[in-house]
Amino acid sequence: MSIENDPAEPVGDSTETRAGLSRRTIMKGAAWTVPALMVATSAPMAAASCWPGGTIFNSHGLGKFLSGTIGNQNLDLLASINAAKADTPGPATPQHVVDFNSLDVSVLSAINVDLSGTGALLSDLLGFLVPANTGVYNQYAMADSNGQSIGASGLVSNNGVIDTGAAAGNVDVGSLDLKVILESLVGSSLGGALSNVSDLKLKAGAVGGRAFVDNTNCTPGNDDIVTRDYLLAYLRLLIKSNVVGALSTALNTALSNLTISTSAVWALLQGVPLLGGLLAALGQNALNVSVSVNTGGLTGPIPSASGKALQINLQQGELLLDLGALLGGAYTGNVTPFLNNRPANTRLFVDAGLPVNALSDTLDAWVNSLIDALKPLISITISAGSVSGFGATGLLIQGSLGDFLGGTATAEFKLLGNTIDLGGLLNGLVGGVGTLVVDAIKALFAPSGVLNSVWAPVNTLLSGIFTILQNVLVLTVNAQNAPTNGGGRPIPLPLQGLPTGRYDVAALHIGLVQTALLNLLLARGSVGPNLPR
Repeated sequence: MSIENDPAEPVGDSTETRAGLSRRTIMKGAAWTVPALMVATSAPMAAASCWPGGTIFNSHGLGKFLSGTIGNQNLDLLASINAAKADTPGPATPQHVVDFNSLDVSVLSAINVDLSGTGALLSDLLGFLVPANTGVYNQYAMADSNGQSIGASGLVSNNGVIDTGAAAGNVDVGSLDLKVILESLVGSSLGGALSNVSDLKLKAGAVGGRAFVDNTNCTPGNDDIVTRDYLLAYLRLLIKSNVVGALSTALNTALSNLTISTSAVWALLQGVPLLGGLLAALGQNALNVSVSVNTGGLTGPIPSASGKALQINLQQGELLLDLGALLGGAYTGNVTPFLNNRPANTRLFVDAGLPVNALSDTLDAWVNSLIDALKPLISITISAGSVSGFGATGLLIQGSLGDFLGGTATAEFKLLGNTIDLGGLLNGLVGGVGTLVVDAIKALFAPSGVLNSVWAPVNTLLSGIFTILQNVLVLTVNAQNAPTNGGGRPIPLPLQGLPTGRYDVAALHIGLVQTALLNLLLARGSVGPNLPR
């Protein structure tokens, strides 16, 4: 399968203009420097034969943001999903052709897709979250009769360079409705993995793909040079499920009833020099320990910052899996080095597999994030006797969970109306009380805890999703044909069978192992064959 394999009429030279297209000529032979955080992922590739300097070529470059098949639709055969295309067929020389345009995503709403008898609009299955024609999904092609050509698409500038700067920030550029696609195409193979899932979407961050070939210095031993680069800011799965709603309800109840052991606090108090002996006169029965939780403050996703493997929005009933962070490379606000340093045709969750104990570690990390979110929402008060009134004797310690853990909770102790300055003696005490609260929260999620009945289904849900990612869904980064560093990994179906001398790269390939009805490529660049006239 290929895109635009048949040579097209010339798009025009660098002086042409056409409605809806802007054309700019880059300097002949200009060097391209890999931007920060981008990784050049291919090495020089030798051509079948070498041609003398000054040879005139029929050169080809093509950039197409959206390519491949979905259901019964081959997107490469639809004229409405246009590509940037540059060709330099003879006889005129020299020739330099540039085509630069943006994908019009509004055309997706007019394309019908048949998923095993289930009809749908392509726009319902594949959504782009940036308005059409804003220049975000750019497509670039350049061809020069000297043997140079470029094909690029995605987050690329008007000279075909991938942008890894601010524009590649924390913004979803598109999403794929996996719930509908999986159930329609491979439903019988899923078992009960999606039985509690009402929505499942694959969300992609900024993407870009660029292929470049240069024949201008073709001498024996220094043949065609091909460079292919890609950008994939992040990949995330958005999961909506009733198990999150059940967790939210039970968690609010459990936190409202959260307690810590008075005996454990008393034991900590006895370990404080001076204070322990003074409180002994009051007796343990005089000690009061209270914990209150503002559960209404648990709004938004937990954790609030991106880059963690799992976020849960309790109010929305959603889980968000960051696939790069899950596999070992957290998103840090621009692009994740983990996803952008993969050899050609790396299939996530297979070639880049799940770490050992990924499920338990991910859930444990989320509980820790929950505790972080609760630090300002939990109030702790410890009192014994009274600190007010004439001749008062007693202790009062107050603060948030964060204050206790940080050793900054306020403390007052009086003996017969006189304030006793304990200095830093209470720092260890309040930290120990904070640890007791943290341990009490973690105990809620333990197999014997009160939340186990709603936490175990979350475990089961994620386990099923991990199985789909490993055995059903195909996510290939740095997709290439004829790779130089592919390590024998399979070439994605849409890139198989391309003619000799044709070199393609796509930032992401999305497919299914059981069927050829889903084989999408995002951010594809293509160059060649560049042949002498």
